[in-house]
Amino acid sequence: MIYFDYAATTPVCENALAALNESFQNDFANPHAAYTLSKKLNAKLEAKREELLGLLGAKKGSRLIFTSSATEANNMVLQGLNLGPKATILNSPADHPSTVKVVEHLGENHNIGHFVLNSHGVVDEQKLLAMIDGTTSLVVFTHVNNMSGVITDVFDLSKKIKAINPKCHIHVDAVQSFGKIPFTLKDSMIDSLSISAHKTYGPKGCAALYLREGVEIRPMLIGGGQEGGLRSSTVSYPLINGFLAAANWSLDNREEKLAKAKKWNLWLREKMQGVHKNIAFPFSHVDTSPYVIGMLFRGISSDILLRHLEMKEVYISSSSACSSKIKGQNPTYDALGIAVSDHKSFMRVSFGDMTTDEDFNNFISIFSSVIDDIRMLIK
Repeated sequence: MIYFDYAATTPVCENALAALNESFQNDFANPHAAYTLSKKLNAKLEAKREELLGLLGAKKGSRLIFTSSATEANNMVLQGLNLGPKATILNSPADHPSTVKVVEHLGENHNIGHFVLNSHGVVDEQKLLAMIDGTTSLVVFTHVNNMSGVITDVFDLSKKIKAINPKCHIHVDAVQSFGKIPFTLKDSMIDSLSISAHKTYGPKGCAALYLREGVEIRPMLIGGGQEGGLRSSTVSYPLINGFLAAANWSLDNREEKLAKAKKWNLWLREKMQGVHKNIAFPFSHVDTSPYVIGMLFRGISSDILLRHLEMKEVYISSSSACSSKIKGQNPTYDALGIAVSDHKSFMRVSFGDMTTDEDFNNFISIFSSVIDDIRMLIK
């Protein structure tokens, strides 16, 4: 099997597997009970919370809420903010459905505006800042776009937005960047940020929401008052332990891993263009995460190509796993500047730090043979 859909989910690294196995055997207590066994586990839980805040570079006084997914984390903050009547919310329709759909829902009671991306999928800074005024209550960003891989400088933009409107809440979906693209919240003006374990070699079912000091949101789940009263549910310490093991593994030797990813990104682009002249890359490798390559293969439907690759046990994607049921014109592709005529030609290749040199070489070999097979069929 050759797996090139890391942007959808990653394999679980050995460090995380070991942590999960150890915790499922030994850390089975409810960390919220009153007896000693639970109190000891609760202390370990709080230590993991502080450890993750440290990995994020968060300032003292910041909070971290453990959730079951980044979708939950995004919903928790976006629906939990007290925006006031008819607030103005800005976002990009090119972002993940877990923020886009929530903003659409909030549009029932608030004013929604969409900031513009240029032809390379990059936020037009001048036009965005021109949209900010005293009525702007919330701006939602994605640090690394899950389809294009484009990196938005959310840290610089946040400071410029706050200079215009200090009260504007800035939320960042950092699911595709945490553990891959180095960043720190130390001096940032970002108010909230979501991350996920299963996008960084950890287990599914665990994610986190960062809240800057002073940020208040309403709880979505009412009950026992866990997670500072913001998420009533029994916390799964084993999943959190696995999350931290994966996060530390991801961040270890990060610059070395990033340099390797950049090398393979350029290699893949060159080799794939050599396979067929109709392969194009709408998003520059300069502005994007090296782990994500968005590509167009004009003349062949991406669905046909994906099915043929799947028969060879090679897995890539033509859409976000969370929007794969969209039929017809894709609004995400529209927002990214991909022509409607190219929607059915778009594909995403994404790899990670567990992808081997052999995987890369075998991928190109099989990709080339599959293209030859399809060309013979459509002659």
